[in-house]
Amino acid sequence: LFRSFAQAAIPVGWLAEADAFDRWRMGPGDELLALGYPHGLSANRAGFPILRLGRISSWPLTPIQHFPIFLLDFVVAQGNSGGPVFWTPAARRVPGAPVPDHPFIAGVLVQEVQGGGEGLDLGVVAHADYVRETIALLDQSAAAPEAQSNASQ
Repeated sequence: LFRSFAQAAIPVGWLAEADAFDRWRMGPGDELLALGYPHGLSANRAGFPILRLGRISSWPLTPIQHFPIFLLDFVVAQGNSGGPVFWTPAARRVPGAPVPDHPFIAGVLVQEVQGGGEGLDLGVVAHADYVRETIALLDQSAAAPEAQSNASQ
């Protein structure tokens, strides 16, 4: 079940690996895009999510074992949480930085930064390698009952 969902939704190969930010020298000022449903709104009658643009606004980004989240400067609303944050060739990079050779999912928006009870137009993004790790764990747990079932036959 989990494997088929993951394959249908976003290919695992699109998820950034732990070294992606170092490999592409991603950092503050680089643009990323985010998909979501702010306040439950969709982009059209077909129900597509709304695309927003933000800039990486925290440092350092790696190693992700020490910095599992990063900040993205954009207007966050209820309904953006859980949406993918990604890089495409349309996004601007800091001058002189290498350009990745393919689009990738950098992470998942997990929270809006609050200060004094108000949103600060900053999103908290969990690195995509943790999504990759979670999918692998779900695949392992789904495979375990199959292996037990096959062993008992």
